Amino acid sequence: MLSFFTLPARPAFRRPGTHVLLGLGLLTTTAGRAQSTVSRYQFTASAGTFTPLVGGTAVPAILRNNTVSGSLPIGFTFTFGGVGYSSFQVSSNGLLGFGGNLSTAGAEMSNTLTSSQLTGGSLPVLAPFWTDLFGDASQGASAQYALSGTAPARVLTMEWLDYYDVNGDAPRFISFQVKLYEATGRIDYLYRRGPINEATDATIGLKAADGSFLSLTSAGSAPTVSSTTSYNRLIRPVTGQVYTFTPATTALAAAPALAAAEVQLFPNPAQTNLAVWVPAVAGASEVRATLCNSLGQVVRTQTAGLPGTGARLTVPMADLAAGIYSLRLQAGSATFTKQVMLSR
Repeated sequence: MLSFFTLPARPAFRRPGTHVLLGLGLLTTTAGRAQSTVSRYQFTASAGTFTPLVGGTAVPAILRNNTVSGSLPIGFTFTFGGVGYSSFQVSSNGLLGFGGNLSTAGAEMSNTLTSSQLTGGSLPVLAPFWTDLFGDASQGASAQYALSGTAPARVLTMEWLDYYDVNGDAPRFISFQVKLYEATGRIDYLYRRGPINEATDATIGLKAADGSFLSLTSAGSAPTVSSTTSYNRLIRPVTGQVYTFTPATTALAAAPALAAAEVQLFPNPAQTNLAVWVPAVAGASEVRATLCNSLGQVVRTQTAGLPGTGARLTVPMADLAAGIYSLRLQAGSATFTKQVMLSR
């Protein structure tokens, strides 16, 4: 449990012989975070674990060549490029779209993020492994999606399992997943290689409704991304490879007084408790705190009153494993997100 109490005045968080440690982040509103471009999304690559879905909702429509599913529910409102979406479509050729007319394109040389086949109703689109793929159920292929977690930190996972690249002389199998995170707008691509040779003609990236995009320059363990050139000759990533896209926040323009105020965290790194000072927010009478682990799973959540004098929150962390956590504060339309290190 998080414990909350209000303070009559703004605290200094001082200890004898120490300095004040401020954890300053960006306070934003929905309008302030909205972006017309995805070129500012932050990209990271990491090693993880590919765990096949069990008991998800099957999508048999894409277990054929060059096909697209109907509209499927995300289960929550997912924000991409500053716009909220509640449904998606998927293609047998390794695309996930939030529009209403997703392209079936996937043949070699047409699978570029600058292609005219990815315009209009096909946008915005995610390309975890875009090439000419085929999911053959007789060879164990499946397609399904599943919703996990609880609001406000649910995760949608869409999976293409044991698909093969039909370009070339022999099947080259690949399994991959897309994960959409409700709380942060984060997008993960996860991979598992199958047998037989290398697939060498895929595009990995994403593209917004305004045509802006990010394209991986390679499918290695530490690739870069380009917002000007689309690369469509990528090999299959290794098993356990994770590519993550995270929306970048922008300074709050709609509420300059709030932007000037400080949220304070002490200490960071934390060991047992994390003290959080939340300033008053115009129009907000309460603050919601959500602490998530590195997998996006909620480990602490609570709502408390937020008077005009501000509030101090004490976040107990003694029972949590050491590592990096994400603290998200929501007060009315304003939010604050900050990484917190827990050390032992």
